[in-house]
Amino acid sequence: MGEIIDVDAFMAARNPTPENNEPCFTITASDGVHVIPVIVFMKIANGDMRIDELEKWDVILPSVIGDWLNRVRSNIPNIT
Repeated sequence: MGEIIDVDAFMAARNPTPENNEPCFTITASDGVHVIPVIVFMKIANGDMRIDELEKWDVILPSVIGDWLNRVRSNIPNIT
């Protein structure tokens, strides 16, 4: 049988970064392009990390929400 591991501790020990080929999102924001590991967004979504712990969150968040709204609008008829 396999060993039971703490997934959060395992991911933290791996220190995911774009340099070590972890899956990342590329986000174009008002100040340039940001490459952020997917695990960071997963931690924020799961409540394991606060959005304000993300460097430049105040620049990145509007781009993320804007992209999400554009995708929602394209999938829902008659929404503006």
